Amino acid sequence: MQLALDMLIWMVAWVVVYLPWNFMTEYYMLPFSFGAAIFSGLVLGEKRVWQSLSLFPRVLAGLAMVLLVISAINTITSARIQLAVDSINAQMMESLSKLPVGSSVYINIQSANEYTDQIRMQVADRFNRRDISVELFDPGTGLPATCLPDSCFIISPNVKNQPLMTVRMGVFEPTQEGWNNSLKNFLNENPKWVEKTIYDHSFGMLTFDLPRLFCKFVNTRAFCATPSPVIDMRDFQYGWSLYQLQ
Repeated sequence: MQLALDMLIWMVAWVVVYLPWNFMTEYYMLPFSFGAAIFSGLVLGEKRVWQSLSLFPRVLAGLAMVLLVISAINTITSARIQLAVDSINAQMMESLSKLPVGSSVYINIQSANEYTDQIRMQVADRFNRRDISVELFDPGTGLPATCLPDSCFIISPNVKNQPLMTVRMGVFEPTQEGWNNSLKNFLNENPKWVEKTIYDHSFGMLTFDLPRLFCKFVNTRAFCATPSPVIDMRDFQYGWSLYQLQ
């Protein structure tokens, strides 16, 4: 049972690593899950250990099995979300790579994050379009006078029914929804802007958001403040809109 003891020490060590973190997402827990899987397999795989368990530990083991199945279902949805997001992002980047020479692209995201950094880097390095400038867009301040017709573009991400307990994304639905509404007001006030292309994908989800069962007892900020069903069968939607000044 030396390996089981080693895995127990491994898990405790990773808990110490996780304690100072302000938030957790599932893929950060892979090292801990690795140790937990080996430890559980070694312990429960021993026939004499299983036979020696009383009723309550057996119930807990059965509950763990149920949670394992639920986790697998949630993982399938997470994988579909990741593939959808990556596919739409790739289509959007391909479109940017074909913009006119000297174009200016403004990203409608509230604050700089990995999306803004990656878009800027991939346009310049992957597609070798260093003639294209990429900046953040603020609907409140508008665009500079150097923004010329046919060479000035705005790209805006759209996400709807975003699960919080899933793969990390570069946009957060409540924040982005408000930012997109500000963009709509800007476009209404500036009719020379035309929606050129929409990249969009949606599919029906199936996720079990069990932590929401504890929202009545635990005071959290972002998670419980964002409404979502415990069994989520809504349509997840993700996409980008491309606008051009004419």
